[in-house]
Amino acid sequence: HPAPRVSLVDAAGSIAAAQHRDQIADDLIETAQGRAGAAALFMVRGQNAIGWRGLGGDGRPLPGAAIENLAIPLGGSSVLQGAFDTQRTFHGPSPAAGRPIERQVWLALGVVDPPADMLVVPIMVAHRVVNLLYAHGLAGRSIAEFQAEEAPACTVIAALVKIAEKVRVSVRVMTNRAVLVLAAPG
Repeated sequence: HPAPRVSLVDAAGSIAAAQHRDQIADDLIETAQGRAGAAALFMVRGQNAIGWRGLGGDGRPLPGAAIENLAIPLGGSSVLQGAFDTQRTFHGPSPAAGRPIERQVWLALGVVDPPADMLVVPIMVAHRVVNLLYAHGLAGRSIAEFQAEEAPACTVIAALVKIAEKVRVSVRVMTNRAVLVLAAPG
């Protein structure tokens, strides 16, 4: 796995200056590079988490279709469900025996070694979870063990999500579906 590609200061600045939600998504995944063993950003649509951006188990961003074809039902017991239900960061092992939901995520990300624990950070807009950011550590190790030069990876990712949430949000309805457009204040 490569070293982190972008400093936290640069990542925070890029997220804050983003003009479109895709820029924020790309920035979050780029920040995870070198800090997490794998990562995925999901859009929440109804009772499903739909893959949007991914960082593969090989440390490289995934091509669109590889992650966009991933649709995880939000129901039952999983790390994604834990963060969605509580609207709080989930950090720990899967609550489900056999980890069926997590195995779908790992398969899509090309992860070979199941992680010891996982981090899922909900991104909230108007008291609603609109995105879930998933990450885990390198080679089966805890994400809390992997230290970025600035801070533990889970602290880094949670801090960047908080920056993304503070960016002004406007909702536009297009083709009978609400589309969130994240734009910098101003």
